[in-house]
Amino acid sequence: MSLNTDLVRATKEGDLKKVSELIESGADLNTTVGDSDKRNLLHHASQKGHPKLIEFLIEKGIDINSLDNRKRTPLYLACYDYKVDSAKTLVSKGATINISGEYNPLDMASSNSFYGTEIVELLLENNADVNLICRGTSVTPLMGALHQKKTDALKLLLNAGANTNHIDANGESPLGRISVFEFPEQINLLLDFKAKINFQDRKGNSALHLATERENKKVIEVLIKRGIKVNLKNKNGETAKDIAKKNSPEIFSLICELTNENPKENNQSGILSKIGKLWR
Repeated sequence: MSLNTDLVRATKEGDLKKVSELIESGADLNTTVGDSDKRNLLHHASQKGHPKLIEFLIEKGIDINSLDNRKRTPLYLACYDYKVDSAKTLVSKGATINISGEYNPLDMASSNSFYGTEIVELLLENNADVNLICRGTSVTPLMGALHQKKTDALKLLLNAGANTNHIDANGESPLGRISVFEFPEQINLLLDFKAKINFQDRKGNSALHLATERENKKVIEVLIKRGIKVNLKNKNGETAKDIAKKNSPEIFSLICELTNENPKENNQSGILSKIGKLWR
């Protein structure tokens, strides 16, 4: 087995003494042997959670912001595997936090916030940009936090100034995207932080249209109680109530109840309208 292979193994295991000995014996400090993503020793140490080894490798000269062949930094990988001590060490040593594109550390930490929010807090305390564009769909780190059942990270981002009305590459808003899930607390938080409740996407769908299509009762209730316009029409000329009438009598009745309308009268008026058209 080669010195470089031994070095990678010792790094993953966090064996600082062995790593030092192998480098002294001629192993390549910049080796990426055996790794299809071309991660170097600092990537491995960061992802495995070995802070003392991280410090040693940086002192030896490995670039703290080095990229693997997928353009991921050691800090991103520490966020990916939720290694708090790795993240703290890298940030303290000057790792770049604000990286746009697919591999943004704050976006990853927010997406992993079901493990906890320590890394999110760390990055925000060190001037992470909450509105930096990341990922292929041009979302911000807010989107990663929104999709977590726990709202701790979401609250941190909102209080740090996250834009609740950012429109992504698909023409969708955070409110619309999260309305397809039964996450009423997230809906309330977005609205508390000035999300535009009546925004319509490229298809003309409001958050209420989207929640109705998915039959998300709690979200529908929140949106209507918070004042969304129930008569907004999408590009197909349909209101949320029209969608509910077609797909779900239960959701149709719920919307009518929340808007103080009688579902029987709505059905009767629909029948009379059809009769009227036939008569003409």
